[in-house]
Amino acid sequence: PQRSTQSRSSAASDVYKRQITNIGKNVKASKKRYLWRFSIDGKVHCIELYHSLLSGKKKIILNGKELYDGDKSFLGSTFQYPFQIEANSLNLLQHGDHFELRICLLYTSPSPRDRQKSRMPSSA
Repeated sequence: PQRSTQSRSSAASDVYKRQITNIGKNVKASKKRYLWRFSIDGKVHCIELYHSLLSGKKKIILNGKELYDGDKSFLGSTFQYPFQIEANSLNLLQHGDHFELRICLLYTSPSPRDRQKSRMPSSA
């Protein structure tokens, strides 16, 4: 079965959608394809994760370019793959049989606190 979640976040990362599909050849549930689609600063990105539950092998593709093609060394229930899109940090994490994509956006606009003048006396 295919599951999909969609949520809205900040203007910097407008749309976030995740899909999980069983794609094993003989036993569909033996291999999964995770797909995340999101936009950062108006650019749409696509991350695909292929995960074999039998061998533990994982492959990560970002916008059609292979980032990682792992062997069977991650057969356990934990996995982490940090990477970047421009100046933004992303991390793909495994928690048991679930995967999570974390996005840490770099904001370039000043915060309201940064706009205020400092109340500290200047040292002359």
